[in-house]
Amino acid sequence: MSAPARLSDTDVKFLLGNKKLHGYDSDEADMAVRDINAHFSAEKKIPAALQAELWTEMFWGISDHPSNDVKSNCSRFFADCTQYFDDEKQKEIVAKLCDYIAQEEKKTTVQVDPDVLAKRLATKREMGHAVKNIVKRSSNKIRGLVGPGLVTALVTVLERKEEANKREFDLELICLDIIRDVLTHLGTTLPAQDVQRINAKCKQLLKHDNANVRKSAAYTVGPLVTCLGEVEGKEQTFNEFIREILDEASSRTAKFPMTYVQTISVACEFAAARLAGSVSRAISVLLGFCPDDPTSSEASEFNHNMWEECLKGLSTIVSKCPTGVESNQVTTIVNKALVYLQYDPFFNAEVQDQEEEDSSSWGTAGYHVSTEAAARDDSDSTWRIRRASVSILATIIKSRTRSCSALRDLCCHCERLQTPVFRARRLSSCGHFLCRTSAGEGSLCGTYHGE
Repeated sequence: MSAPARLSDTDVKFLLGNKKLHGYDSDEADMAVRDINAHFSAEKKIPAALQAELWTEMFWGISDHPSNDVKSNCSRFFADCTQYFDDEKQKEIVAKLCDYIAQEEKKTTVQVDPDVLAKRLATKREMGHAVKNIVKRSSNKIRGLVGPGLVTALVTVLERKEEANKREFDLELICLDIIRDVLTHLGTTLPAQDVQRINAKCKQLLKHDNANVRKSAAYTVGPLVTCLGEVEGKEQTFNEFIREILDEASSRTAKFPMTYVQTISVACEFAAARLAGSVSRAISVLLGFCPDDPTSSEASEFNHNMWEECLKGLSTIVSKCPTGVESNQVTTIVNKALVYLQYDPFFNAEVQDQEEEDSSSWGTAGYHVSTEAAARDDSDSTWRIRRASVSILATIIKSRTRSCSALRDLCCHCERLQTPVFRARRLSSCGHFLCRTSAGEGSLCGTYHGE
């Protein structure tokens, strides 16, 4: 593939003019933006004489051009080429994009066309992607220049109340997405007051009525906890935050317990070293949501999702904080995981035997799938629970020593999972996987085989 032709300043101005970007043909405008992006991405610099006009026209393209393709490519231009502008221009570009994202909808007595609102939100989403990529690709110097102001503006949007705007949660998702990246790349360089504002707002959004906002807030906690308490030199700030999350998760009155389960898992993944004092309680909280006999509870989607999240959280804790997990807790976790590994409320041995007999008939082997079985497989999400159980067991096998009696029992279960009764319940592959994992751990194999 040949390199893109080099453009002169006159060529760039032509592409930005009335016959291309501002022309009536959206395809021509789209190609013009692509050519400009390819040119400056190759040149890795933008002449000072072109900078003001270039970023102004590209901003017009992303905010006001009728074509979604043009908007998307203008967003890509800012993501790819903002780093080649002067420092002050980069700061100005980020501020302008952020101002548009934070722009409030005018309150009128006239009902706004839903399509118009949707287009505005789509534009803000494109600008959000541009800001995220600018932060990722900028130098530390530029991040330091734009970070504090960017966070302040976005948190202000999150703190704003617009009861009349039913689509406000979309804007909250955009802001959280950007804040998550800013926290990841800037971390402890942010002012303490900004981190505290993010902390306070995240705790509020964990109780948001919209599930997507709650989930986004939970994942924002990840990079947040890496700097929480460190920017102001107060470790108790971090400890207080974790204690509040655990209190909410264990509260019987919590409206959205699953959100707090996700938050615990994310916090463990990002700040394992700082969680040493809370690991035991976090395990107890997660185990408390998983009944000893899952078949005694309703086979509902909510329960299945909750159990899966708890098991994933336990897997994260065992993986990231192995030294903080007590031996008796390891035994409890192993036993719990083995119970949930065998959980399959939709399994019917008689139906399974009949299906296997039918499929082995002459002329139908390998092709017959009953309507009932197909419907069951489509609606059955319990495989995710079994997958999470396997993840826990494999993690424990890799991270624990031969002194743990729970692992000797686990080896026995690994072999038992390959017997015919478990093959019929689709657990044979789990047994093979765990046996291969244990075979790779010399100490564990030695323990089981009596060496």
